[in-house]
Amino acid sequence: MATRGWSLSNELADIIGPAPFTWENRSLRLILLGAPGSGKGTQAKRLVENFDIVQISTGDMLRDAIASQSDLGVIVEHYMQAGHLVPDHHVNQIVFERLSRKDVDNGFVMDGYPRTLPQVDSFVEFLRNKNLQLNGVIFIDVSDEAVIYRMTGRRVDPITGTIYNLHIDQTAIPSDVTERLEQRRDDTEPIIRERMAIFHRETDPVVARYKYHNQLIVVNGNDHPDNVFKQIKQQLSPFNP
Repeated sequence: MATRGWSLSNELADIIGPAPFTWENRSLRLILLGAPGSGKGTQAKRLVENFDIVQISTGDMLRDAIASQSDLGVIVEHYMQAGHLVPDHHVNQIVFERLSRKDVDNGFVMDGYPRTLPQVDSFVEFLRNKNLQLNGVIFIDVSDEAVIYRMTGRRVDPITGTIYNLHIDQTAIPSDVTERLEQRRDDTEPIIRERMAIFHRETDPVVARYKYHNQLIVVNGNDHPDNVFKQIKQQLSPFNP
């Protein structure tokens, strides 16, 4: 009888296969993929609220590293200001440290990680060492033009750090902060287009790999955020509390 030889594909199938799930041992673990500006952060927060799990946002962690001005933070800042993805080994270092904390025992949603095939390989190894499994990989599918429209409308309050969007809901912007809002350099169209090109080159193969293993949950991210979350909840209905 033929036996199945080892390969990364087989290893992925073993590691990310659907895990038995019970509320007595609650541990919903998800990956949330999507282009910059696809709404990953919004949907991750809703998953946190609905399933009582922890959001692991690579974007937030990278920005925290920059703010700390640590040696790693300075390196991260260089790449992000140029509109490039931070090298995998730096991202892995930040992510794995965060996933080693106690608060993730109840479950987590990875917001924007893994983004590259080498990150997938490293994540598989990390999960295997921790004897953990994933329950699903959600891909928020949004057109490039929609991403550009959304992101060029972003403005940040330099005092509070609050992010607003001129293209989505101007009524949500307090009148006393309108004049001081600033556009971040990485929210300008040339940088966004470069980031999108990098995203497609690096992350499309990740999406394809999870699709090949029937682990991918695709939702239409061009829709209203409320409807996007309805799609996600429907796909996760076996896990709804």
